[in-house]
Amino acid sequence: MCAADDDNQLMRTEMTGLRLAVSEEKDSLQKCCNDLRDQLSTVEADKSDLSHAMHDTQRHISGTPAVIIVIIVIIIIIIIIVIIISKLSTQSGDDRETSFLFQRLSVLIQHFNAILLLDSFVKEEEE
Repeated sequence: MCAADDDNQLMRTEMTGLRLAVSEEKDSLQKCCNDLRDQLSTVEADKSDLSHAMHDTQRHISGTPAVIIVIIVIIIIIIIIVIIISKLSTQSGDDRETSFLFQRLSVLIQHFNAILLLDSFVKEEEE
């Protein structure tokens, strides 16, 4: 009977060890599942942030073609001015004609900016 008791004791010890191993493995798997849930929630939050960023980018891009059109128009105007200036300087024979015209344009723009600045002030009403 002593051998049978030893075998039973050995089996109980092995079962206890197996239960502990299974319990530890279960705890490890639960921790792993919790980590995966945390990562999934982080990914969902990042997905939401990316969705908002993409929506903001689309709104920003939708206004961009108007800016591009304005830039193209400005470039075309500058090209036309340069062509006119080159024809004027060939007609007059004076190479400084280009500088004179750009100076006149600069003064014109400054006057226009001054008028816009003046109109931006609030006017007091007289009674």
